[in-house]
Amino acid sequence: YISYLHHRKLSDSDVALYRIGYVDVGPLRGRVVIPSFDRHGSVNFWSARTIYPDTRPTYVLPDATKDIVSSDYLTDWSQPVYLVEGAFDEIAVGPQAVALYGKFMGSKLALRLVEAQSPMVYVCLDTDAKREAKRLMERLVGYGLRCAQLDLKGKDPGEMGASGVQEAVSRAREVTGSLGLFGSRL
Repeated sequence: YISYLHHRKLSDSDVALYRIGYVDVGPLRGRVVIPSFDRHGSVNFWSARTIYPDTRPTYVLPDATKDIVSSDYLTDWSQPVYLVEGAFDEIAVGPQAVALYGKFMGSKLALRLVEAQSPMVYVCLDTDAKREAKRLMERLVGYGLRCAQLDLKGKDPGEMGASGVQEAVSRAREVTGSLGLFGSRL
């Protein structure tokens, strides 16, 4: 499994920081498990991905709510935050990334963002989620948060890595109010 993670460009430091493990027996056999921890260090969710290309489903998530704040214990909320779809995107972007475990933001994350008033929220969803990204930015602007959508040039954050995402940040334009959202649709 370590070879698989290295192939995904994760370092040994990433494996330790995110406490990634491997399951070799039971229903999650053959999968790496990436836990998420709340701000107090307790597990609040996890994602399990097969390391074998022909195994389906590729990802297994717990039968639990996704209305969590992923890896809250790592995030410095006084810095810009990056909303991404999954755990591997979160790791590739770095500790300021927060996985949605899909394309939609839950109420707990929305509340955390409003409470923290991070200086900027970057929406980094995959290219196939343009409509969901726009809805997400509408919510963020409605909460009075500064936000911008990153143009990832057809790649996902996991492929681009932290340096590619930072390069996209340099091209991003902040969305402000409904006029800004209208302009970003154009």
